[in-house]
Amino acid sequence: MIDDLMDQGQIKNLPYVQEEKDILINIVGNIVGEVDVALRKKRNGEVFKVANFSVVFKDNEGNKMCHHCSAYGEKSDIPKDFKQGA
Repeated sequence: MIDDLMDQGQIKNLPYVQEEKDILINIVGNIVGEVDVALRKKRNGEVFKVANFSVVFKDNEGNKMCHHCSAYGEKSDIPKDFKQGA
């Protein structure tokens, strides 16, 4: 699935994606709403970037399900260009 998304240009071939491929989770569905990218501050004052987005899909029984997802730091660059319905 990740390779297909890379071929479609949905995920860029970034070095840290390959390094951490074993711990990635595939969520197959459609983006709902806009991807919200924001800067947040840790307790120590350090600023980091977060991308929040939702994915809707149907389970095995045909019920609509929704996952609310967040990507932090460099990984927030992956979903920032996702479009609704894609």
